[in-house]
Amino acid sequence: MREILEYRSSDTELEIVLDWPEAEGEDDWRTILLGRLNSSKADGLRPIEDHCRRIRSLALGKGPTSLEHVVAERRSHEELELFQAQPDELCRSAWTFLRHPKDFEDAEAFHAARQYRDFGKMYDSFEVNLETAERIDAGKIDEDALASLLTAKLELPSRVTIRSLDLPATRNHPASVMVIVRHGGPLSSVLNHKDNGVRSPIYFRPPNEATLIWTPAERTMEICGPAPRVRKRLGEGFAEIVLKADLSSKPLSWRRYDLSRFRKSLTLPLPAWDDVDVFAARLIEVELRLGNWARRLALRVTIDDDIEAVPAPSLRR
Repeated sequence: MREILEYRSSDTELEIVLDWPEAEGEDDWRTILLGRLNSSKADGLRPIEDHCRRIRSLALGKGPTSLEHVVAERRSHEELELFQAQPDELCRSAWTFLRHPKDFEDAEAFHAARQYRDFGKMYDSFEVNLETAERIDAGKIDEDALASLLTAKLELPSRVTIRSLDLPATRNHPASVMVIVRHGGPLSSVLNHKDNGVRSPIYFRPPNEATLIWTPAERTMEICGPAPRVRKRLGEGFAEIVLKADLSSKPLSWRRYDLSRFRKSLTLPLPAWDDVDVFAARLIEVELRLGNWARRLALRVTIDDDIEAVPAPSLRR
Protein backbone atom coordinates (compact mmCIF):
# COMPACT_ATOMS: atom_id res chain seq x y z
CA MET A 1 0.00 0.00 0.00
CA ARG A 2 2.79 2.40 0.86
CA GLU A 3 4.41 1.84 -2.53
CA ILE A 4 1.17 2.73 -4.31
CA LEU A 5 0.55 5.86 -2.26
CA GLU A 6 4.12 7.12 -2.75
CA TYR A 7 4.44 6.06 -6.41
CA ARG A 8 5.44 8.76 -8.91
CA SER A 9 5.44 7.96 -12.62
CA SER A 10 7.71 10.96 -13.36
CA ASP A 11 9.54 13.80 -11.63
CA THR A 12 6.80 16.23 -12.69
CA GLU A 13 4.12 14.34 -10.80
CA LEU A 14 3.10 15.69 -7.40
CA GLU A 15 4.99 14.17 -4.50
CA ILE A 16 2.72 12.78 -1.80
CA VAL A 17 4.04 13.37 1.72
CA LEU A 18 2.21 11.37 4.38
CA ASP A 19 2.81 10.95 8.08
CA TRP A 20 2.71 7.16 8.28
CA PRO A 21 1.00 5.63 11.34
CA GLU A 22 3.00 3.64 13.89
CA ALA A 23 0.10 1.59 15.29
CA GLU A 24 0.87 -2.11 15.78
CA GLY A 25 -2.49 -3.63 14.82
CA GLU A 26 -3.36 -3.73 11.11
CA ASP A 27 -6.92 -2.50 11.65
CA ASP A 28 -5.74 0.40 13.81
CA TRP A 29 -3.04 1.26 11.28
CA ARG A 30 -5.56 1.35 8.42
CA THR A 31 -8.03 3.44 10.44
CA ILE A 32 -5.40 6.05 11.30
CA LEU A 33 -4.09 6.16 7.71
CA LEU A 34 -7.61 6.53 6.29
CA GLY A 35 -8.28 9.41 8.69
CA ARG A 36 -5.13 11.20 7.61
CA LEU A 37 -5.96 10.72 3.94
CA ASN A 38 -9.49 12.05 4.50
CA SER A 39 -8.07 15.14 6.19
CA SER A 40 -5.68 15.85 3.30
CA LYS A 41 -6.47 18.37 0.58
CA ALA A 42 -8.25 16.94 -2.45
CA ASP A 43 -5.71 18.36 -4.93
CA GLY A 44 -2.88 16.60 -3.14
CA LEU A 45 -4.63 13.24 -3.43
CA ARG A 46 -5.34 13.49 -7.17
CA PRO A 47 -2.32 11.36 -8.25
CA ILE A 48 -3.27 8.64 -5.74
CA GLU A 49 -6.84 8.59 -7.03
CA ASP A 50 -5.65 8.34 -10.64
CA HIS A 51 -3.31 5.45 -9.85
CA CYS A 52 -5.94 3.59 -7.84
CA ARG A 53 -8.54 4.04 -10.58
CA ARG A 54 -6.20 2.46 -13.15
CA ILE A 55 -5.28 -0.41 -10.83
CA ARG A 56 -8.92 -1.10 -9.99
CA SER A 57 -10.00 -1.07 -13.66
CA LEU A 58 -7.78 -4.09 -14.39
CA ALA A 59 -9.05 -5.93 -11.32
CA LEU A 60 -12.71 -5.92 -12.41
CA GLY A 61 -14.69 -7.59 -15.21
CA LYS A 62 -12.42 -8.69 -18.04
CA GLY A 63 -9.53 -6.64 -16.66
CA PRO A 64 -7.85 -9.57 -14.84
CA THR A 65 -7.80 -11.79 -17.94
CA SER A 66 -6.42 -8.92 -20.05
CA LEU A 67 -3.70 -8.32 -17.48
CA GLU A 68 -2.79 -11.98 -17.04
CA HIS A 69 -2.47 -12.53 -20.78
CA VAL A 70 -0.04 -9.62 -21.18
CA VAL A 71 2.03 -10.69 -18.17
CA ALA A 72 2.17 -14.29 -19.45
CA GLU A 73 3.33 -13.08 -22.87
CA ARG A 74 5.91 -10.57 -21.66
CA ARG A 75 7.39 -11.79 -18.37
CA SER A 76 9.59 -14.75 -17.48
CA HIS A 77 8.28 -17.93 -15.88
CA GLU A 78 9.58 -16.81 -12.48
CA GLU A 79 7.92 -13.40 -12.78
CA LEU A 80 4.67 -15.02 -13.85
CA GLU A 81 4.77 -17.18 -10.72
CA LEU A 82 5.27 -14.04 -8.60
CA PHE A 83 2.30 -12.45 -10.36
CA GLN A 84 0.08 -15.47 -9.75
CA ALA A 85 1.22 -15.71 -6.12
CA GLN A 86 -0.37 -12.36 -5.26
CA PRO A 87 -3.38 -12.74 -2.90
CA ASP A 88 -6.12 -11.56 -5.28
CA GLU A 89 -6.87 -9.79 -8.56
CA LEU A 90 -6.49 -6.32 -7.06
CA CYS A 91 -3.04 -7.22 -5.69
CA ARG A 92 -1.99 -8.69 -9.06
CA SER A 93 -3.03 -5.48 -10.77
CA ALA A 94 -1.12 -3.37 -8.23
CA TRP A 95 1.95 -5.62 -8.52
CA THR A 96 2.09 -5.18 -12.30
CA PHE A 97 1.45 -1.43 -12.03
CA LEU A 98 4.43 -1.01 -9.70
CA ARG A 99 6.87 -3.58 -11.10
CA HIS A 100 6.17 -3.48 -14.85
CA PRO A 101 4.41 -0.20 -15.78
CA LYS A 102 4.88 -0.66 -19.55
CA ASP A 103 3.22 -4.07 -19.44
CA PHE A 104 0.44 -2.54 -17.35
CA GLU A 105 -0.11 0.09 -20.06
CA ASP A 106 -0.26 -2.64 -22.71
CA ALA A 107 -2.84 -4.51 -20.63
CA GLU A 108 -4.89 -1.30 -20.45
CA ALA A 109 -4.74 -1.01 -24.25
CA PHE A 110 -5.76 -4.66 -24.67
CA HIS A 111 -8.63 -4.19 -22.23
CA ALA A 112 -9.79 -1.05 -24.06
CA ALA A 113 -9.69 -2.88 -27.41
CA ARG A 114 -11.88 -5.65 -25.99
CA GLN A 115 -14.36 -3.03 -24.81
CA TYR A 116 -14.37 -1.41 -28.24
CA ARG A 117 -15.29 -4.78 -29.72
CA ASP A 118 -17.86 -5.78 -27.11
CA PHE A 119 -19.50 -2.44 -26.38
CA GLY A 120 -19.64 -1.30 -30.01
CA LYS A 121 -17.81 2.01 -29.72
CA MET A 122 -16.62 3.53 -32.96
CA TYR A 123 -13.69 1.91 -34.70
CA ASP A 124 -12.58 1.14 -38.24
CA SER A 125 -12.42 -2.23 -39.93
CA PHE A 126 -10.40 -2.95 -43.06
CA GLU A 127 -10.49 -6.04 -45.23
CA VAL A 128 -7.21 -6.94 -46.93
CA ASN A 129 -7.20 -8.73 -50.29
CA LEU A 130 -4.45 -11.30 -49.79
CA GLU A 131 -3.88 -14.60 -51.54
CA THR A 132 -3.13 -16.30 -48.21
CA ALA A 133 -4.07 -15.65 -44.61
CA GLU A 134 -0.72 -16.53 -43.08
CA ARG A 135 -0.45 -16.33 -39.32
CA ILE A 136 1.79 -13.43 -38.30
CA ASP A 137 3.26 -13.59 -34.81
CA ALA A 138 3.97 -10.43 -32.86
CA GLY A 139 7.67 -11.30 -32.84
CA LYS A 140 7.82 -11.21 -36.65
CA ILE A 141 6.54 -7.64 -36.95
CA ASP A 142 9.20 -5.10 -37.95
CA GLU A 143 8.22 -2.52 -35.34
CA ASP A 144 11.01 -0.09 -36.29
CA ALA A 145 9.97 0.00 -39.96
CA LEU A 146 6.30 0.43 -39.07
CA ALA A 147 7.12 3.19 -36.56
CA SER A 148 9.25 5.05 -39.13
CA LEU A 149 6.54 4.84 -41.78
CA LEU A 150 3.78 6.04 -39.45
CA THR A 151 5.93 8.87 -38.09
CA ALA A 152 6.49 10.09 -41.66
CA LYS A 153 2.91 9.59 -42.89
CA LEU A 154 1.39 11.33 -39.86
CA GLU A 155 4.04 14.10 -40.03
CA LEU A 156 4.77 13.79 -36.33
CA PRO A 157 7.60 15.73 -34.63
CA SER A 158 8.42 12.80 -32.33
CA ARG A 159 8.79 9.14 -33.19
CA VAL A 160 5.89 6.72 -32.88
CA THR A 161 6.35 3.82 -30.45
CA ILE A 162 5.05 0.34 -31.28
CA ARG A 163 4.18 -2.59 -28.99
CA SER A 164 2.94 -5.94 -30.35
CA LEU A 165 1.13 -8.80 -28.65
CA ASP A 166 -0.25 -12.18 -29.75
CA LEU A 167 -3.91 -12.81 -28.89
CA PRO A 168 -5.13 -16.40 -28.52
CA ALA A 169 -8.37 -17.66 -30.04
CA THR A 170 -11.48 -17.18 -27.89
CA ARG A 171 -15.11 -18.24 -28.13
CA ASN A 172 -15.94 -15.05 -30.05
CA HIS A 173 -12.73 -14.29 -31.94
CA PRO A 174 -10.07 -16.29 -33.86
CA ALA A 175 -6.37 -16.00 -33.02
CA SER A 176 -5.10 -12.49 -33.73
CA VAL A 177 -2.15 -10.18 -33.26
CA MET A 178 -2.48 -6.77 -31.62
CA VAL A 179 -0.34 -3.72 -32.39
CA ILE A 180 -0.41 -0.75 -30.02
CA VAL A 181 0.67 2.60 -31.49
CA ARG A 182 1.48 5.49 -29.16
CA HIS A 183 2.23 8.97 -30.45
CA GLY A 184 2.11 12.61 -29.49
CA GLY A 185 -1.09 14.46 -30.33
CA PRO A 186 -1.51 18.00 -31.72
CA LEU A 187 0.26 20.72 -29.76
CA SER A 188 -2.04 21.98 -27.02
CA SER A 189 -1.82 24.50 -24.20
CA VAL A 190 -3.46 25.34 -20.91
CA LEU A 191 -3.23 28.45 -18.76
CA ASN A 192 -1.40 27.75 -15.52
CA HIS A 193 -2.43 29.90 -12.56
CA LYS A 194 0.68 30.42 -10.42
CA ASP A 195 0.77 31.07 -6.68
CA ASN A 196 1.56 34.76 -7.29
CA GLY A 197 -1.59 35.19 -9.38
CA VAL A 198 0.19 35.34 -12.73
CA ARG A 199 -1.20 33.18 -15.52
CA SER A 200 1.04 31.73 -18.20
CA PRO A 201 0.50 29.06 -20.86
CA ILE A 202 1.96 25.58 -20.62
CA TYR A 203 2.42 23.86 -23.99
CA PHE A 204 2.28 20.10 -24.29
CA ARG A 205 1.45 17.23 -26.61
CA PRO A 206 -1.21 14.89 -25.22
CA PRO A 207 -0.42 11.16 -25.42
CA ASN A 208 -2.55 9.55 -28.12
CA GLU A 209 -2.97 5.86 -28.79
CA ALA A 210 -4.42 3.58 -31.46
CA THR A 211 -4.77 -0.19 -31.34
CA LEU A 212 -4.85 -2.53 -34.35
CA ILE A 213 -6.00 -6.15 -34.22
CA TRP A 214 -5.17 -8.30 -37.26
CA THR A 215 -7.16 -11.51 -37.63
CA PRO A 216 -5.61 -13.65 -40.41
CA ALA A 217 -8.53 -16.10 -40.59
CA GLU A 218 -10.88 -13.24 -41.49
CA ARG A 219 -8.31 -11.12 -43.38
CA THR A 220 -9.54 -8.22 -41.29
CA MET A 221 -7.90 -5.37 -39.39
CA GLU A 222 -9.87 -3.73 -36.59
CA ILE A 223 -8.47 -0.39 -35.47
CA CYS A 224 -9.52 1.48 -32.33
CA GLY A 225 -8.51 5.07 -31.70
CA PRO A 226 -9.90 8.61 -31.39
CA ALA A 227 -8.49 10.03 -34.67
CA PRO A 228 -9.92 8.77 -38.01
CA ARG A 229 -6.79 9.90 -39.88
CA VAL A 230 -4.53 7.89 -37.58
CA ARG A 231 -6.73 4.81 -37.91
CA LYS A 232 -6.58 4.96 -41.69
CA ARG A 233 -2.82 5.55 -41.84
CA LEU A 234 -2.21 2.74 -39.36
CA GLY A 235 -4.26 0.32 -41.46
CA GLU A 236 -2.40 1.25 -44.63
CA GLY A 237 0.98 1.13 -42.91
CA PHE A 238 0.34 -2.29 -41.37
CA ALA A 239 -0.83 -3.69 -44.71
CA GLU A 240 2.23 -2.31 -46.48
CA ILE A 241 4.98 -3.13 -43.95
CA VAL A 242 3.69 -6.25 -42.19
CA LEU A 243 1.39 -7.92 -44.74
CA LYS A 244 3.45 -6.84 -47.77
CA ALA A 245 0.23 -5.90 -49.55
CA ASP A 246 0.29 -3.94 -52.81
CA LEU A 247 -2.25 -1.23 -52.02
CA SER A 248 -1.91 0.36 -55.47
CA SER A 249 -3.52 -2.67 -57.12
CA LYS A 250 -5.51 -4.04 -54.17
CA PRO A 251 -6.59 -1.20 -51.86
CA LEU A 252 -8.06 -1.84 -48.45
CA SER A 253 -11.81 -2.31 -48.15
CA TRP A 254 -12.79 0.19 -45.47
CA ARG A 255 -15.68 -0.25 -43.05
CA ARG A 256 -16.49 2.26 -40.35
CA TYR A 257 -18.65 1.41 -37.35
CA ASP A 258 -20.43 3.71 -34.93
CA LEU A 259 -23.00 1.78 -32.89
CA SER A 260 -23.77 4.65 -30.51
CA ARG A 261 -27.02 5.27 -32.45
CA PHE A 262 -28.49 2.11 -30.91
CA ARG A 263 -28.31 3.58 -27.41
CA LYS A 264 -31.50 5.52 -28.19
CA SER A 265 -33.34 3.27 -30.63
CA LEU A 266 -33.09 -0.13 -32.29
CA THR A 267 -35.06 1.04 -35.32
CA LEU A 268 -33.20 1.23 -38.63
CA PRO A 269 -34.23 3.96 -41.09
CA LEU A 270 -34.46 3.02 -44.75
CA PRO A 271 -31.44 4.26 -46.73
CA ALA A 272 -32.11 6.66 -49.61
CA TRP A 273 -30.17 5.15 -52.52
CA ASP A 274 -30.86 6.28 -56.07
CA ASP A 275 -30.16 2.96 -57.78
CA VAL A 276 -31.64 0.58 -55.18
CA ASP A 277 -35.08 0.34 -53.58
CA VAL A 278 -34.90 -0.84 -49.96
CA PHE A 279 -38.24 -2.04 -48.56
CA ALA A 280 -37.15 -3.17 -45.08
CA ALA A 281 -34.23 -2.81 -42.66
CA ARG A 282 -34.51 -4.65 -39.36
CA LEU A 283 -32.32 -5.42 -36.40
CA ILE A 284 -32.97 -9.03 -35.41
CA GLU A 285 -30.45 -9.68 -32.62
CA VAL A 286 -29.03 -7.64 -29.75
CA GLU A 287 -26.97 -8.35 -26.63
CA LEU A 288 -26.71 -5.81 -23.81
CA ARG A 289 -24.34 -5.67 -20.83
CA LEU A 290 -26.26 -4.62 -17.71
CA GLY A 291 -23.78 -2.78 -15.55
CA ASN A 292 -20.99 -5.35 -15.58
CA TRP A 293 -19.72 -8.37 -17.50
CA ALA A 294 -21.58 -10.87 -15.34
CA ARG A 295 -25.03 -9.54 -16.31
CA ARG A 296 -26.22 -9.54 -19.89
CA LEU A 297 -29.51 -9.46 -21.77
CA ALA A 298 -29.73 -11.18 -25.16
CA LEU A 299 -32.68 -11.03 -27.57
CA ARG A 300 -33.21 -12.59 -31.00
CA VAL A 301 -36.33 -12.07 -33.12
CA THR A 302 -37.51 -12.90 -36.63
CA ILE A 303 -37.33 -10.54 -39.57
CA ASP A 304 -41.07 -9.86 -39.20
CA ASP A 305 -40.82 -8.79 -35.54
CA ASP A 306 -40.33 -5.33 -34.06
CA ILE A 307 -37.35 -5.91 -31.78
CA GLU A 308 -38.33 -2.97 -29.53
CA ALA A 309 -41.92 -4.19 -29.06
CA VAL A 310 -41.28 -7.92 -28.47
CA PRO A 311 -39.68 -7.73 -24.97
CA ALA A 312 -41.93 -4.96 -23.63
CA PRO A 313 -44.77 -7.16 -22.21
CA SER A 314 -42.36 -9.58 -20.52
CA LEU A 315 -40.11 -6.92 -18.99
CA ARG A 316 -43.05 -5.11 -17.39
CA ARG A 317 -44.04 -8.14 -15.29
